[in-house]
Amino acid sequence: MKQLYLPKLFKTFFTSKIALLINCILFAFAANAQITSISESCGSSHLHQQMMQNNANYASKVFANEQRLVKYKNSTYLNKSTSSQTRVVPVVFHVMNDGTPLTQISKDDIKKAIKEMNERFRKIAGSEGDGNGVDVGIEFALAVRDPNGNCTDGINYWDISGNANFTNYVNNGVSSANGNPGVPDVTFKNLARWNPTQYYNIWVVGKINGPVDVVAGYALLADGAHGIDADGTVVQAKYVKFGTTLTHELGHAFNLYHTFEGDGNGGQCPTNGDCETDGDRVCDTPPHKRSTSCDAATNSCTGASNAAHVHNYMDYSGGSCQNEFTAGQKARMLFAIDSIRKSFLASEGNMSLVPPAVADADFINPTTVACVGTNLKFYDKSTCTPNTFLNTEFPGISFTWTVKKNGNTVHSSTNQNLSYTFIDSGNYTITLQVTNTNGTDSKTSNLLITNPAIVAVCQPGSFNPPNNYDATLNNVTFGNINNTTSISKNGAYQDFSCTSATIVDALQTYPLTISVKSFASSAQRYEAYIDYNNNGIFEYPNELVASGTGVINQNKSYLHNVTIPDTAVKGKIIRLRVMSDVHAFTDNKRNCSQILDLGDVEDYGVYINGTPTPPTVCPPGDVTLSTQAQINSFPIDYNNCKQISGNLTITGPSDITNLNGLSNLETITGQLNIVHNNNLTNLSGLSNLKTVGNNFWISDNTALTTINGLNALQTTGQFYIGNNTALTTINFSNALTSITSFTILNNSLLQSINGFNNITSINGIVNIENNTVLQNFNAFNKLGSVGNHLQFSGNPQLQNIDSLHKLTTVGGAFNIAQNGALTNLNGFRKLTTVGGFFQIWNNAQLVNIDSIYKLTTVGAELIVEDNSQLTNISALAGVNPNTIGGTYGLYIVNNTSLSVCNLPNFCTYLANPSNTHPRTISGNLANCLNEAAVVAACSAPINEYVNFLGTMFVKKGSTGTGSSWSNAIGELADALVIAKSINDTSAGKVKEIWVASGTYKPMYSPQDGVNFGTNQGRDNAFSLLHNVKLYGGFAGSESSFSQRILDTANPTILSGDIDNNNLLDYGNTYHVVVAAGVSSSTVLDGFTIKLGYASSTGSLVVNGKSVERRVGGGIVNHTSSPIIRNCIITQNRTEYDGGGLANYYLSSPTITQCFFTGNVATYGGAIENYYNSNPVIINTVFTGNVASYGSGIESYQNSIPVITNCTFSGNNATLGGVIYAYGTSTEPLLSNTIIYGNNHGLNYVPTKIIYNSLIQGLADGSNGNINGNSDPLFVDAPLYTLAPFTNGDYRLQIGSPAINTGTPDTTSFKIGNRDVVGIARIVGGTIDMGAYESYKKFFYTTGNNAGYVLSNWKSNLDGTGSSPSAFKEPADFTIQSGHTITLNNGMDLNVGNNDVIVQPNAIIDGNMPLITGGTLTNNGTISTLAILFGNLHQTIKGNGTITNLGLNNSAGATIETNSIVNITGTYTPVLGTLTTNNGLFLLSNENGTARIAQGTDNYINGNVTIERYIPAKAERKWSFISSPVSGTIHNTWQQQIHITGAGTGGTPCPTFTPHSNGFDATVSNAPNIYTYDALQISGNRWKVPSSTLSDIIDAGKGFRVNIRGDRSLGCNLLDGSPSGLVPTAVTLRATGALSNAAKNMGSFSIIYPNNGINNYVFVGNPYPSAISFSALLTTNNSSINNTYALYVPSSPSGVYSYWDGSSFTGGSGYNNLRGNTIASGQAFFVQSKVAGNLTMFFEESHKTDGTNTGYFRTNNYNEKLRVHYLQNDHSQIDEIVIRYANDATINNAEESSLDIASINSGSNYITSLKGNKGMAVQTRSLQTLTTDTVWLNVTSTQSASYKLNFSEFENFATAEIYLIDHYTNITQNIKQNTVYEFSVDKDIPETKGANRFSVVFNKKLQPELTWNSIKLYPNPAKQVVTIQLPNNANNNIFYTIKITDVTGKTVMQQKTNGNTEQLNINKLINGVYIVEIIDSKGNRTTEKLIKN
Repeated sequence: MKQLYLPKLFKTFFTSKIALLINCILFAFAANAQITSISESCGSSHLHQQMMQNNANYASKVFANEQRLVKYKNSTYLNKSTSSQTRVVPVVFHVMNDGTPLTQISKDDIKKAIKEMNERFRKIAGSEGDGNGVDVGIEFALAVRDPNGNCTDGINYWDISGNANFTNYVNNGVSSANGNPGVPDVTFKNLARWNPTQYYNIWVVGKINGPVDVVAGYALLADGAHGIDADGTVVQAKYVKFGTTLTHELGHAFNLYHTFEGDGNGGQCPTNGDCETDGDRVCDTPPHKRSTSCDAATNSCTGASNAAHVHNYMDYSGGSCQNEFTAGQKARMLFAIDSIRKSFLASEGNMSLVPPAVADADFINPTTVACVGTNLKFYDKSTCTPNTFLNTEFPGISFTWTVKKNGNTVHSSTNQNLSYTFIDSGNYTITLQVTNTNGTDSKTSNLLITNPAIVAVCQPGSFNPPNNYDATLNNVTFGNINNTTSISKNGAYQDFSCTSATIVDALQTYPLTISVKSFASSAQRYEAYIDYNNNGIFEYPNELVASGTGVINQNKSYLHNVTIPDTAVKGKIIRLRVMSDVHAFTDNKRNCSQILDLGDVEDYGVYINGTPTPPTVCPPGDVTLSTQAQINSFPIDYNNCKQISGNLTITGPSDITNLNGLSNLETITGQLNIVHNNNLTNLSGLSNLKTVGNNFWISDNTALTTINGLNALQTTGQFYIGNNTALTTINFSNALTSITSFTILNNSLLQSINGFNNITSINGIVNIENNTVLQNFNAFNKLGSVGNHLQFSGNPQLQNIDSLHKLTTVGGAFNIAQNGALTNLNGFRKLTTVGGFFQIWNNAQLVNIDSIYKLTTVGAELIVEDNSQLTNISALAGVNPNTIGGTYGLYIVNNTSLSVCNLPNFCTYLANPSNTHPRTISGNLANCLNEAAVVAACSAPINEYVNFLGTMFVKKGSTGTGSSWSNAIGELADALVIAKSINDTSAGKVKEIWVASGTYKPMYSPQDGVNFGTNQGRDNAFSLLHNVKLYGGFAGSESSFSQRILDTANPTILSGDIDNNNLLDYGNTYHVVVAAGVSSSTVLDGFTIKLGYASSTGSLVVNGKSVERRVGGGIVNHTSSPIIRNCIITQNRTEYDGGGLANYYLSSPTITQCFFTGNVATYGGAIENYYNSNPVIINTVFTGNVASYGSGIESYQNSIPVITNCTFSGNNATLGGVIYAYGTSTEPLLSNTIIYGNNHGLNYVPTKIIYNSLIQGLADGSNGNINGNSDPLFVDAPLYTLAPFTNGDYRLQIGSPAINTGTPDTTSFKIGNRDVVGIARIVGGTIDMGAYESYKKFFYTTGNNAGYVLSNWKSNLDGTGSSPSAFKEPADFTIQSGHTITLNNGMDLNVGNNDVIVQPNAIIDGNMPLITGGTLTNNGTISTLAILFGNLHQTIKGNGTITNLGLNNSAGATIETNSIVNITGTYTPVLGTLTTNNGLFLLSNENGTARIAQGTDNYINGNVTIERYIPAKAERKWSFISSPVSGTIHNTWQQQIHITGAGTGGTPCPTFTPHSNGFDATVSNAPNIYTYDALQISGNRWKVPSSTLSDIIDAGKGFRVNIRGDRSLGCNLLDGSPSGLVPTAVTLRATGALSNAAKNMGSFSIIYPNNGINNYVFVGNPYPSAISFSALLTTNNSSINNTYALYVPSSPSGVYSYWDGSSFTGGSGYNNLRGNTIASGQAFFVQSKVAGNLTMFFEESHKTDGTNTGYFRTNNYNEKLRVHYLQNDHSQIDEIVIRYANDATINNAEESSLDIASINSGSNYITSLKGNKGMAVQTRSLQTLTTDTVWLNVTSTQSASYKLNFSEFENFATAEIYLIDHYTNITQNIKQNTVYEFSVDKDIPETKGANRFSVVFNKKLQPELTWNSIKLYPNPAKQVVTIQLPNNANNNIFYTIKITDVTGKTVMQQKTNGNTEQLNINKLINGVYIVEIIDSKGNRTTEKLIKN
C-alpha cells in the first residue's frame, strides 16, 4: 500500500502532534474529584487520532480545511469575531435508553442543557457563561422538522434494552474508538442518525468505554467529519444534566482542540513555536499543561502569574470555573460553521428549524405563587417552534406575552422568553401566543402575587469548599415546586422562597421528593421543615416534615408525604427549608448557630389556602345585579355557584364596569339580560357560560365596545344585540351550536360580526338592521336554513354577505334593503326557497344578483325596487311564476339601469289577469320601463340570433340561428359575421357568444371592405368584436355561465388548419384570431388556438388597422387590449414576430390562466410585444416554445410586460433569452415566477427588482427570491432540446422550494384568485411561485365550486386521477352510491373546511387519508384513514363504517344524535374532544378489535360502545374477559350470551324465565361467570356474582366466563347442546363512558385486593385498546413480576399459559410473536411482588397497536427441558419447563424471580414441584444437575390414556435424563425414548398426582435382566392365563403387566415383583390382545394373546 503523501504542514501536525493526541482520558481521580467537570475525560482526541491514521479521506479533509483556515483566518474570520450575526445550528438528541438509571434523562433536562450551552456560547450576562471571553455568535436549537417533514421536538428516545446488537451496552456502554470495550461507535450511530448534513446529532448514553467512568463524551472535528456517518457527539446522560461537558464537546465539533493540546498527557508543556499550527492552533490561548481542578494559581508553562486557561471550556479544569471562549477560538468556530458546516444554516436552505405545522404553545411557569417585587422568568418551550432558550428571532415566528392582573393587561413583550417584575399583589394570568407561518396557538397560566413579606430566617454557613459538590441537594419537588439546583452553584444557602413556591390546601396530603447526592465516603443526611407558625424558626420536631439518610457516593431521590395542618398560617407565603449535611443535625445547626460540616440548605415558599372549598350555594329564582359590588361579592355570597335557575338581569346605569365576579357561571335556565349599563366595556367575565335557556339580550350598554370571550357558550334562545352605541366588534366562538333567532339592531359603531360557524339552522328570524358602519359579516358559514324571516337592512357600509354560502331555505321573508355598499349577493348561491316575500330594495351599488340563479320558489311578493345600478335580473328566471303572490305580486320599480324584464317566467306571470296576479312595473329602462313595455317585449318575436340577455349560441353541426342551444349556429365564423352585422346596426345587441366544444376553423376574412365575410383562404381569421365576450368550453346545455366546466377532454378548438391535413404548414391561415381596435372589455375565454402560420409579407386592414401577415400565428392584437383567459395557444408559427401571440402598437392585453406551448418564431416564440405594448400576464405557463430571440417572450420599443406567477421551462432560444428585452424600456416586471430548465434565462442583467421568483442563473436571494440553481421539482419537465413540444407537467412536487414562497401581496402585484387550472391561488395566507399551486394541496377531479359528485376513479402519481380536469376549489364532495374512490400513491383528498358525503354503498379506500375540516356524513365505507382537521367544530353524521378515524381539531367534533360511527381499526385523538352522543362504536370481528389510540386530556365526551369478538369453539370453554366500560352484567354481556347461576323464581328450558337475581335458569343452576377473590387465604378463590342485575363490570376488573355460544342459538345451549347444533362466534358488547374517573382514559391507578400469600392478582385491561405488557411492566416493575398468565380456551382442558417475555409455557394455541400484547377486553393474572394490596399504574402510553414484542431481561440457561402433557390423540393438554442456570443465588427449594408458579387447579394439568409449590416454569441450580431430582404433579379428572413428551430438551450433554413412574416402577431414559405413555384411573389416587413421576438426572442403572425366561400360557386361553417372570430373589425389580386391545385401549393392568403371575381374562371378549411386560429399569417385551 502506498504511503499517504503528507505535505509539510500536515506532516508537522501528524508527527509532532500525534503523541500529544493519544489520549485526553484521565483514568483515576481522587475521592474529591469534581464529577461534573470535563475532567471526567473527553475521548475526542483518541477518536480523532484513529480517524487520522485509518481514514485517508478524513485526514485529507482535515489538512485541506486547516490550510484554508490558516490562509484566510487573519483577514476574514477574525474580523467576524466582532460580527453581530448569529448562526443557529439545528441539533437532535438521541437518548439511547438501556433500561438502567444511567440513561434516565428527561426532555426538560435536555432543554436546560441547551439553554445553558447557549448561554456559554453567547456569553449571556448574569449566566454561567458570563466570563472574560467573547460571544461566539453560535447558538443551538432543537430541530422542529424531522427528516420526513413532520413536527419534532428534536429529542428521540430509543429503547435498546432488548436489542440483540446491544447486549454489551448495559455493561460497557459505547466504544469511542477501536480497542475500547463497549458497542462499536458505528453500530450505535447507525441505529439512530438523522441526515448529518442537516442536523447535528448528539447521542446520550449511560457509559463510554466500559464500566469505569473514565470518558464523559467525545466528538469529531468539523474539519474532517461534517456530513459523514461518524459525525456527532456522544455524551453520558449525567454530564448532559450537569457541568460543561456538552459545551466542551460542541467546541470540538466546531474545530476546537484542547487548550493543552500536545502536553503529553500532562507530562510536558506544549510546543508553541507557531501558534497558528502548534498546540490548539489558537494564538490567544496560552500553552499549558492540562488542569485537573480550578485551583491553579499560575501557568507553569509560561510563568504567568494568572492561570486564565482554567476558565476556558476546552481545558480539563471543571465546570465550576469554566466560563469562556477566546476570540481566536471564535474565529475557528465561525470558519467551521460558515465554510465547513454551512449546510446547517437556514440561509443555505436547511429546513430543520422551519416549522411544518402550527406551534403548540407552552412555557415554563417557575412558580404558582410569588412575592411582590419578585422578578420571574418564563421560558418558552413550545413545540414545532425553534428554540435556543435565549431570545433568538426566527423568520416568520413571533411571540406575544401578555401579563394581566385581574383581567387587565399590565405588561406585554414580544421576546421569546419573558422576564417581568411583579410590583403589585393580585391574581395574574400569563399568556404566551406563538405564531409561525402555519398559524397561531396560545397558552395561559395563573399566578398569585402576595404582598405580606416573608418572615426573615437565619442563614446557615457551611464548611463546603467552593469547588466541592459531593454533598449536595440536587432537586426538591413539592406541589408545583420542581427545582433542580445547578451543582456549580450549590453552597451553604440558597433562597428560592419568592421565586419557587407552591399553593397547597390545609388538611390535604402532598408528596415531597428530595434528591440528595452523598459524599464519596459517607452518607448525606437531610431534613425538611415547614415554618407553619411563620415565626422564622424551624422547630424540631413539630415542624419537621421529612428526614432521612442517603447512600454513600450515590445521588438518590427520597419520597415523603406531607399533610398540611389546619393550624398553619394561611394566606401568605411561609418557608419550606430543606437541609443536608454529612453529619447529624443538631438544634444549633437548625438555628444556624453551628456551621454545617459539609452541607447544603435551600428555602422554598409555601402558600396555604384555607380548608377545602365549602359547598356550592346558588341564589334561588330570578337574579338582578345592579351594582358592581353585588357582582364582586357574588362568588363570595354564592360560593362556586355555576347555575342560576331563572332569569339573570344585569343593569346598573353608572356603576357596573365588569362582570368578572360571574366567572363561575355555566348555566342560566331562563333569560340573560344585560341592559342599560353605561360603563360596562366587555363581557369577559362570562367566559365559562355554556347555556342560556331563554333569550340572550344585550342592549343599551353605551360603553360596551366588544363582545367576545363567550367561548364556552353552546346554546341559547333568542339572540339580541341592540342599541349598544360604542360596540365595534362581535366575535363569537364556534362552540355555539343552537340559537332560536338572531337580531343585531341599531349598533351605530359596529364594524364586524364574526363566528357562529357551527350553527346549521335557526328556527326564528335573522335580522341585521341599522348598523350604520357595519362592513364585515363573516358569520354563519354553515347555516343551511332560516325558519322565519331573513333581513339585511339599513347597513350602508356592508361589503358582502358571502359567508351565507350554504343557505338553501328561508321560511319567511327575504329582505335585502338599504345596504348602500353591497355590490352582489354571492352569499346566496345555494338559495332555492323563500317562504314569504322576496325583496331587493334600495341597494345603491348593487350591480348584479347573478348568484341567486338557483332560486325556484317565492311564497309571496317578488320585489326589486330602487336599485339604481342593477342591470341584470336574469338570475330570477328560475322562479316558478305560480309561487309569486301576495298583495303586490310582481313589483319591479325604479331600477334606473335595468332594461330587460321580459324573463320567460315573468312573461308567463304577466299573461294572467292583474286581479289574480298583481303587478307593478315602472321607472326602469327600455323593455322594463313599465308593464306595457315588458308585455310588448314578451309579445314581440324572439330575436332569432340572440336570447333576451344578448347571448348568441354556437354548437358545432347545429343549423339554428343562435338564440339558444337548441337553436344554435353551427359555425363560429358565421356567428361572428352575424354578430358584427347586428352590432353595427344596433350597438351592444350581441353581448356574449357561447361556443360549445368542437373544432372550428376560420371560414371568412376579417378584412375591411368587400372581402369581409368571404372566403379568402389563408387571410381567413376569427375576428374579435368590440366589447363582445367570446366564451368557449361549453357542453352545449348550460343555462347559466356558472355551469360551464372547462374540460380538456372536450375542448373548444379554433384551428388554422384550413387545408385539413392537421399539419403546421403553408396551407394554414396566417392568423387564427385577430383583434384589431377592440377594447379591454372584449374577452377571449376558454379556447385552444392552434395551427396558425404567419408566413407571408404584406398586410390586411381590419377595423382600420393594418395587420401584418408575418406576425402572430395564433393571435395578433393591433391597438387592442382584450382579456385572454383560460386559453391554450399551441403549435403556432411565424417567420417573424410572436409565434403564439403578437401584441402590436399599444396592445396591452390581460392574459390569465393560459398555456403557450410548442410555438415557433424568430422573435418571441410565445409572445412578441412591440411598440408600447405592455401586457399583464398572470398564472400562465410557457413551455416547449422556440425562437432565435426570446423563446418565451420578446419585447421591443418601450414594451414592458408585467409577469406574475408564471412558469417558463423547456423553451429553446437558439441565440438568446427565454425572456428577451431589446431596445429601451423593455425590461419586464417579474414576481412569483419560475424560469428554470430553458437553454437561456434572461438576456439582460436585471435593473428592476424581481420579487419572490426563481430565475435560473440568478443567485439573488433578496426580496424573497430563491437561488436560481435550486430545482423547483416539477412533476415532469421535458428538456428544452426537445422543443417544440406541448407536453410536460409543471406542477410542484412536495419538497419544492417554490411552495409557499411567493408573495401574496395583492396590493403591489396583480395576483389572480386561481392558478392556471383554477385552483384557489392564496391558501392560508401563502402562495406558491409559478403558475400552479402545488398539486398536493388539493385533488383533481371533475366538478365545480358549488360541490362535486365523484364517480369511480383512482389517484395517479401526478394526482390527475382518471379525470383530467381540475375542480375550482375545495368544496362539498359527494361519493355516489355504488362508486369507489381510491386514494393511493401519496395523494390524499383534502377538501378544506367543506363537507364530505359518502352515500350508502359508496367506498373510499386506498392508503392515503381523507381530510376534511367540515361535516363528514358517512353512510358508506371509508376503509382508509379519515382525518377531522381544523379549528372549527365539526360534526359527523350517518351510520357508516370507518376503518381509521383521527381527530386533530382544537375545537373538537360531535357525532350527531342518532348517528353512529362504526370504527373497525383505530380512533386516534390527536387534538380536541369528540362528543359521542352514544354514537361511537368500536367493532370487533375475527380480524381484530377496534381501538382508541393514545390521547391526552379529555379526548372523549360521552358513551362509547365497545365490542369483543369471541370465536366459535367446538366445546364450551372458559374465557378470561373484561370490559373497558362499566355497566351491569345484565345490560352488557347478558344481552349477547347466557349468564347462568343459582337463584329463585326462574324456570329452565323450554319455558325459560330468569331467576329474580337475573341469572338464566338451568336444570343444574351451574354458574358460568366468576370473579377472582385474591383476599381469600385458602379454598376456592373463584366467586360467583350475586346478581346480574346489580353486579357491575368495571374497567380493570377481570371475569372468567364459560361462553356456550350466541344467545340467539336458544336456551337449549344451557343444558347440553342438541346434536347437530353448530357453534357460532359471539360478539360481546358494552356501552359506557370513558373518563379518567372511570379509569379507562388517561393515566390512573387501580388497587387490587390481595392476601399477600398466593400473590396472583386477576387484572382486566382497562383501556379500549390493546396494551403492551412490557410497557405496563416498566411502569409497575417494582410491584409485579415480569410474567403474566392467561387462560387458554383453545386447549382441550383450558389450562393456563404463562408469558415470560419471550415465549409462552403451558396450554396450547398461543403465538409467541403476540405475547407482549394484552388485547382489548382481555383479563389476565399477574404475580405481585408486594405484600398486601397491589396498586397497578396504567398510562395512555401503554397502548399499542398489538404489533410490538417484548423486551424483558433474559438469562442464559445452560440446560432446558420442556415437558408436554398430551392426550392419547396427541393433542396437548398442558406443558411445563424445567431449566438450569449457572446462578449461585438459586435455591432449589424456594421460589425465585426466575420461576413462574402455576395457578392451575381442578382440571387436567401438569406442574413441576419446588418445595411443595407447583411451577409452570422452574429454574434450578446448574451445580446440582448431576444429582438432581424433580417431581412432577400430573392431574386428571378422567380415566384415560395419556402421554408425556420430552422431545424438547436443550444441551444435557453431560447428563442422562430419566423419568421414573413410581406407580408402575418403570424407569425410562427420555433422551433415548422421548415419549412415555401411561394410564390414569380417576378412582385410584396413585395413578395421578404429585407422587407418581419424578425426573432424575444421571441415575445409576440396574444391571440388565434377561427376558428369555418369560413364558405366557396357555395361549390361546379362555379364562386364566399364566405368566412366568424371571426370579427376583431380592425383590428389587418390579414388573408392570399391561394388556391392550387392537385399538390400543388398555383393558387390564397390574403390578408384580416377579416369579409367576395368573391373570383372570374371563371378562375379556374373544379376540387378539397384546400383553406388554415392563420392568422398573424401563426394559419392555410384548407377547400376542388370543382369547377364545
